[in-house]
Amino acid sequence: MKPIKIGVIGASWFADLWYLPVLNMHPQAELTAICSENGNNARLMAKKYGIAKSYTSYVQMIDNENLDGVCIITPNITHAPMVLTAAKSGLHIICEKPLALNTEESVKITEAVQGTSIIHAVNFTYRENPAIKQMKSELLKNRIGNVLEADFEYTGDYGILSSPGWRGDVELGGEGGVLADLGSHLIDLAHYLFDGPIQPLSASTQTLIRDTNEKKNAPDSVFFTARLPNDAFANFQTSWVRYQGGMGQTIKINLYGDKGKMEMLSTEFGIQLSVQNERNEIFKWKESEESGEWNFRPWRLTPENEIWKWIDRIYSQDSSIQQPDFNDGHQVQLIMEQIIKQASNQSKKQV
Repeated sequence: MKPIKIGVIGASWFADLWYLPVLNMHPQAELTAICSENGNNARLMAKKYGIAKSYTSYVQMIDNENLDGVCIITPNITHAPMVLTAAKSGLHIICEKPLALNTEESVKITEAVQGTSIIHAVNFTYRENPAIKQMKSELLKNRIGNVLEADFEYTGDYGILSSPGWRGDVELGGEGGVLADLGSHLIDLAHYLFDGPIQPLSASTQTLIRDTNEKKNAPDSVFFTARLPNDAFANFQTSWVRYQGGMGQTIKINLYGDKGKMEMLSTEFGIQLSVQNERNEIFKWKESEESGEWNFRPWRLTPENEIWKWIDRIYSQDSSIQQPDFNDGHQVQLIMEQIIKQASNQSKKQV
């Protein structure tokens, strides 16, 4: 079978970190072309990874190259038009999270691939965190009994000293800000762990004033409460203005059942999970005294990477390979829109 010809839309640092190395490693993938708006980044990445063609227009790239699929690694405002263009050409698609700016766009996206043979995915990569996979396994074994309460956190500190770039701009990244950037992962993880959508109950946001145009600044911190699919009560918090020290970034998920509890911690020092019941087990992965990306996401350059799995799905046509798709992305978009609306209503009440 011929290799899967892939075009990459976006040539940012994250494309270099997460997508291009894996596509370059996969035995069935062929990095055919790459594009970026300014062209220079695409040329640099093309040279680094031996990609034959670089473009400044994703439309031209799709029209000119006989591609099988595209990776979309661009600001949120561009996701919907790029996905719809690729879908119209019948290409397989993996898109960065969040899937869209709003649910109006995510509905159009899901409708565009419905009933087609397009293999689509959203890069909600933390389902592959080994502690998350272990948590899922422990829940299936009913190891802590019926979950009654839960806490979810994903925080960083890169928004403290400077603006988080386009992610903090309402026009380019949407109204969610950090909710779309980091919080979307938490929502997807809650859906994954508990097999269904959460129900937001209340929400509040905080936005730092970085310039005179306050309306352009999206939230830097978001707190919300929700009911899990099993009716348990959960707290969620996400921020890019929470000081991290050497940890780089932090994911914490604590689940409290009527027979025990699970506490998961993932930072750039490593990953661990404790299951406290009659057995009191502790699982550790990649713990280190040195902080780094390799500790936080050790599956990055492995077949567990969502990009690798997407290629596997295209090549093998194996429907048993599980990963988040556009329907999952749409579900997260629906929840984020509810949270933003609740936070806005709460703010109006306070005024």
